[in-house]
Amino acid sequence: MKTKKIIAFILAMGLVSCFAGCDKSENSSPSETTESTSAVEDTTTASTEESTEETLAVNSEEKKYEDLDDGIIMKISDFDVTEDEYKYYFAFAKSNIDGGDESYWENDPDSAKLEDLKQQTVEYIFNAYTIYQIASDNNVEITEEDLLSVDKEYEASKLYYEAINSDTGKKFDEYLKEIFCTEEVYKESIKRFELEYKTVASLYEQDFKEKHFSNYICIKHIQIDPKTAYETDENNESTDTPKNFYEINPEYTYTDEEKAVIEKINSCAKAKDTEGVNNALTELMSVIQSRLAEGETMDSLMDKYNKDAEAQKNKDGVYVGYYINKSSMSEDFSNVAFALEENQISDPVFFDEYGHCIIQRVPFNRDELISIYMSDVEYPYSTEYATLIQETQKTMDIVFSSDYNSLTSDYMKNGIKFDDAPSSSESESESETTENEETSDTSESTEETTASSEAE
Repeated sequence: MKTKKIIAFILAMGLVSCFAGCDKSENSSPSETTESTSAVEDTTTASTEESTEETLAVNSEEKKYEDLDDGIIMKISDFDVTEDEYKYYFAFAKSNIDGGDESYWENDPDSAKLEDLKQQTVEYIFNAYTIYQIASDNNVEITEEDLLSVDKEYEASKLYYEAINSDTGKKFDEYLKEIFCTEEVYKESIKRFELEYKTVASLYEQDFKEKHFSNYICIKHIQIDPKTAYETDENNESTDTPKNFYEINPEYTYTDEEKAVIEKINSCAKAKDTEGVNNALTELMSVIQSRLAEGETMDSLMDKYNKDAEAQKNKDGVYVGYYINKSSMSEDFSNVAFALEENQISDPVFFDEYGHCIIQRVPFNRDELISIYMSDVEYPYSTEYATLIQETQKTMDIVFSSDYNSLTSDYMKNGIKFDDAPSSSESESESETTENEETSDTSESTEETTASSEAE
C-alpha cells in the first residue's frame, strides 16, 4: 500500500489489544513475506479481557462519583477522560454491538442493552488508559519530537483520506464527525500508540538484543521465479498459451539493454523454451547488477522486476524489507544473507527453492524489531506484558462524573445524536421541566437511571 492507513478505529486499545492476536509469523520463502504485526498467542486476548472484566467488576462493586471538572466524564487513576473521548468510545462500542442497526435498541425495557453498551465503553477506555499507567510507572514520556511526529501523522492521514475521496470531495473532518471523533481525540490516540511502543521497547528491547538479536537480520531482495505463467480462459482456467514474462511499464525508465533482455525473456517464454528463459533471466540479473553499480536504487529495480514488491513495503509504501532468522530460510539462502554487511548487496544468486535473487541486508526498522520480540512465542516478552497489563489494571481506580448515568442514558434515549446531547446543566434543567410537566415520564426515567446505577 502506498501510504499510511487511516486509523479507522482510532487505535481503540493500542497495543494492549494488538499484542493479543496471532502466532509467530515467519517467512518460509522470499515471496511469502507479511506486514509486521505486534501480536502474541490467542490466549493472551482471553486473559487480558478476563482481567479487565474482573478489575472493572471489583472497581464497580461500589461506584465512586465526584463532581469532576467540566468536560470530564470520568477519571481513571490520575488521568482525566474527556466527554469528547467518551463519546468516541461509546460510538465505537455501539457500532460493534448493533452493526448500525438502530432497531436493536428498540426493545430494551430494563435498559439491559444500554448497560452492556456502557460497560463495553468503559472497558475500551479502561484498556486504553492502562497504557498511560504502565508508561507512567516506567517513566516513559512523550517528547516534543514525538508530538511533532504525531502532528505529521495526523496531517498524513488527513491528506491520504482526502486523496482517496477526491472524487466525492469528502473532507477528513467530516469523516471524524461520522465516527464521533475530534482532532484532539484522534491525535491523542496516535500519541498513545507511540507511547506504548516506547514503553514496550524500554521494557524488553535491550534484553532481546542481548540474548536473541544475533539470530535475525532484515533484508530486501529482487526475486525472479523462472516459472512461466499461462493465460487463462473465460472460466479462469489455465490455457497452454504462455504469458509475457515482463511488460514494459511506462511509469519506469528502462535502458536499451534492459528492453532487449526483457524481449529475449518474453520470446523464450512464448516459445516454451524453459532453458532459454532461465539463461535470459541470468542475463537479466547481470543487467540489474550493473544498474545497481551505476547508481540505480534497489527500490527502483524492485519496482520494475520483483513479483512480490508490495510485501516488502511498510504501511507508508516504503521498502523496508522483512526479517529472517537463521532457520526460517533454506541453508543456502541464509548463508548468503547472513554473510552480508548492513546495506551490502549480494551478487546474483540462483536458489532451487526461490529462483534468481539479489539480496540486500538493511537496518531493522522499529516495527520489524518490535514484531519479532512481541509476536514470536519463542520469547517471553508478550506473556510478560500481558501479565503486566493485568497486574496494572488491578491497581487502577475509576471515578465517574456525578452526571455519568444520566448523560450516557441521554446519548441513547430517542436516538439523540452526540452533537445534540445536552450538557450536564441542560440535563438538569430538562429533568426539572419534565418533572413539572410529565410526572409519569420522569418516574420512568428515574427508574431507568436507578437500574443503570445498580447494573454498574
